[in-house]
Amino acid sequence: MAARSALVTKLSERYNYADKLSLSALKQLDEIEKVRLVDIEKGIKGTKKTADGMRRKIKPSEGMKTAPEQYLASHVGRDMQRFGKDGSRLLSANVVTRINEKGEKQILLISSSNPKKGDFLLPKGGWDKGENIKKAALREVIEEGGVGGQLAHGLGKVKFQEGADKYTYYAYLMKSSTVYDDWSESIRYRLWVSMDEAIEMLAGRPNMAEVVKRAQHVDNKIKAGILPEVNPGLAKVKLDGTT
Repeated sequence: MAARSALVTKLSERYNYADKLSLSALKQLDEIEKVRLVDIEKGIKGTKKTADGMRRKIKPSEGMKTAPEQYLASHVGRDMQRFGKDGSRLLSANVVTRINEKGEKQILLISSSNPKKGDFLLPKGGWDKGENIKKAALREVIEEGGVGGQLAHGLGKVKFQEGADKYTYYAYLMKSSTVYDDWSESIRYRLWVSMDEAIEMLAGRPNMAEVVKRAQHVDNKIKAGILPEVNPGLAKVKLDGTT
């Protein structure tokens, strides 16, 4: 309890939800803060103006896992973006799960590209022209979060508007299969938290919080034996170059 209280005190100024997080999440945030301060000092900041602008320069080492070559470059420009009949930009938003060393289910959150910001979000991104939405979802998770995943269940569509801009999320629940050390947008920080913690942290992004709530609803059905752990049809969808 003393360790948790100390971390809550240390992190509360930047993260107003710190007192609602587990010791596991707080420890991860504390480590992220150490890296973030070094990144700010060195002027490290991601940009999507170039294909490698979000990739951290990492010296290769023995045992390091690098994402497949075809997913090591971020998409640049907006000419491939897809829009719905209502004019909304079409994107995937993804809840990626893992089981930690204590047997607890956690989901992946990633930081924004700017280290000065303290916000976290779900891996999400555009559904490009000529692309299958399910493969787009898998691609975004590997590019933004550095995680190879398996589609488990669809979570439906979430429509929302920000100012004059409209968006539609195609949401998916996934299971993580491979966590990479070097990936396309490794400037970002990764955080693994419970679904309840994620909902708390995404309070300022209600549309993402809604996606997590849907994932939680599906997860409860899986636990109750109402749904299988993985939809067999979705599980067949694979990205080229991944297993």
